[in-house]
Amino acid sequence: MGVGRWIGRTLVAGVFLAAGTFAVWAFVPASRPYARLGARYAAHAGDAAQAVVAVNLGEQPLPGDIVFQESDSGQAVAVRAATNSRFGHVGLVHQVDGTLMVFEAVEPVRSIPWGQWVAHGVGGKVVIKRLRDRELSSDDLTRMVAVGRPWLGKHYDLRFEWSDATLYCSELVWKVYHEALGIDLVTPRALASYDLSRPEVKRLIAQRFKGRAPNPAERVVSPGDLYDSPLLRTVRDDFGGEE
Repeated sequence: MGVGRWIGRTLVAGVFLAAGTFAVWAFVPASRPYARLGARYAAHAGDAAQAVVAVNLGEQPLPGDIVFQESDSGQAVAVRAATNSRFGHVGLVHQVDGTLMVFEAVEPVRSIPWGQWVAHGVGGKVVIKRLRDRELSSDDLTRMVAVGRPWLGKHYDLRFEWSDATLYCSELVWKVYHEALGIDLVTPRALASYDLSRPEVKRLIAQRFKGRAPNPAERVVSPGDLYDSPLLRTVRDDFGGEE
């Protein structure tokens, strides 16, 4: 049975086989509302898998690179509005047996091939960013993998809370760099510092918090915050922007 059929009832997660590598897939029982979110990713994954052969992969990333893409999902639209950024999703590149993969927090936290990740974004366009003043060593990359290992298969953080119990995309990337390398790519911000007045943002908050008010002091890191980090330099920009 294909992943597109399975994912509505199960969560697909990468497994680590050895230090420095993510590996084959494991299946973890899903529950609502995560099953619905997982099903949406599965439906898109089928189209993306077919489109990947036509994607212009361009300059390839290196392990440890941070990659950004646009998304047309309702959540991504709200995130872009709240953060005044082009980007609603971000991932972290690693390598498995010579194959480039992207570690990302969707539903669930997972690792997928680079080409498939590229195809998920609007127009197959990406931005690749890399540390400005440090080249990552093999030991650095091993530590990053060790930090990320326990998070594969965890649920997506629907409420953007600063906890390792569930994770959202930019939180995952920030925490890997912080815990593995002692690097704070940006300073986390209070939720209230974002523009929560936009209609699309209000709809998302109402849906996720079910009438409860979110904590205005909740620590948050957005994809746009990471994109603007002064510690990163741009090595590929399919959108034609300049650093």
